[in-house]
Amino acid sequence: MKKLKLLATGLIACGALLLAACTASASSTPVKPAEPRSRDGILLRNRVTLRNFKKIKISSAKGSSVKDVKRLFGKEADYQTKRLVLNKQVNAYTWNDVAGSDIGSCVVIDFLHGHAVQKTITGLRTRRPHTIDRERYAKVTTGTSSKGLIKTLGKPNTVTYTSLDGKVSETWGYTSQLKGSGEAKCLFILKNSQVVAKSQAHLE
Repeated sequence: MKKLKLLATGLIACGALLLAACTASASSTPVKPAEPRSRDGILLRNRVTLRNFKKIKISSAKGSSVKDVKRLFGKEADYQTKRLVLNKQVNAYTWNDVAGSDIGSCVVIDFLHGHAVQKTITGLRTRRPHTIDRERYAKVTTGTSSKGLIKTLGKPNTVTYTSLDGKVSETWGYTSQLKGSGEAKCLFILKNSQVVAKSQAHLE
């Protein structure tokens, strides 16, 4: 139980940092990202999509390679850095501007020993029939299924998949249509399609 709590804390902190990292470069006045063009000026289709993101395999032994992801997205990463994930140093590659998503959206893939072990997509655009407030947030409890989470709060704006000891956990982040301050957000960790931990900030 203690190990699970530490893992939950680490993943929630990691998710929060990724939210900040991907949105920090977005200006206060939204500007439509420049559409990719070839050297000849021909308009290219943006292949940094949710559909392609889902194709990326994460596993310390069989996860997608950097080359695989570059081929999938059709371009080099916008930038690369090193950071710690679950106390291990990984190479993090970031692709900006997810097709059909909000300004400041991005995909971050963490590679360990050449294999993708964690992947995050941010800025997903979603419309909900309601605002998420503390009362609605409280309806999601430990054991709530992923379907129940979507039914209660709607689809998330950010999703992180992390491979740990051969098992994959998910972190769902909600950053839009929230009742609270401009920095309001809530995060949920799921294992085996069930909520095992949650956190919120500035919800009213």
